[in-house]
Amino acid sequence: MTWGITLSVSQLLQKPKPVAILKSVCFVAKSSEILAIVGPSGTGKSTLLRIISGRVKDEDYNPKSVSINDHQITSPAQLRKICGFVAQEDNLLPLLTVKETLMFTAKFRLKGIDAKERVESLMQELGLLHVSDSYVGDEENRGISGGERKRVSTGVDMIHDPPILLLDEPTSGLDSTSALQVIELLSIMAKSKQRTVLLSIHQPSYRILHHISNFLILSHGSVVHNGSIELLEETIGNLGMQIPLQLNALEFAMEVIKTLEDSYSRSTSDHHPKPSCYRKQRTMLLPFIARNRNRQRST
Repeated sequence: MTWGITLSVSQLLQKPKPVAILKSVCFVAKSSEILAIVGPSGTGKSTLLRIISGRVKDEDYNPKSVSINDHQITSPAQLRKICGFVAQEDNLLPLLTVKETLMFTAKFRLKGIDAKERVESLMQELGLLHVSDSYVGDEENRGISGGERKRVSTGVDMIHDPPILLLDEPTSGLDSTSALQVIELLSIMAKSKQRTVLLSIHQPSYRILHHISNFLILSHGSVVHNGSIELLEETIGNLGMQIPLQLNALEFAMEVIKTLEDSYSRSTSDHHPKPSCYRKQRTMLLPFIARNRNRQRST
């Protein structure tokens, strides 16, 4: 028996076609508030946060895509200076204490500033003073709790006191009480120092919703809602749907996201709304189309 196999080498060597991950995403984030980016897995939430935080190559960055207080940010390096970015997975060293971890970061990133004073101030702001001498720990070495670990990760990227803080899934892997405590802390930090906080989140509880000012809901890389939870409830009602008692508006929006996507597309094509910039406040405006030459699965 003879088997015939034909292999075309040219097909294997072809470069993958560009795939649009984010499509004309446009929004405004205000100081002293939290903006939550929500959507199904693979819709571009992490990609969006990485772009805003400057974690992209210079050649892949559009210098007209981000503006702060009406000033264009022309390079990713500028964004990295003013943005703190807390990734979903941390790289904390398990055998360092909380204080040692923050001191290690401070000595690398701070110049001309008293590192010890900054670390003490940050631990107080993050509610970590009571575990300052506890080991961070990991799966094999017992250490601080998951919620405290998330706060340490936040502190590492806040050591230079950035005006903009970005967090990728800060409540991931936490129980409901710890997740609420993290969001409450971020809300206080936003208001106390007029920071702009943007975060991605999956299915926040009803209590968490009260600490978030606005929601940017994405589907297939496009915006399907941009505004408050009250506006989302109104939109759902105008579409002739009723939110079940056992669900909050955001949870129900995930179930009817295709309907919201179609409705939002029709409204923007009919009226062509443009987001307003809020002067006299720190604002971030992002009209962006992101393309990835060889797309990896992103959240």
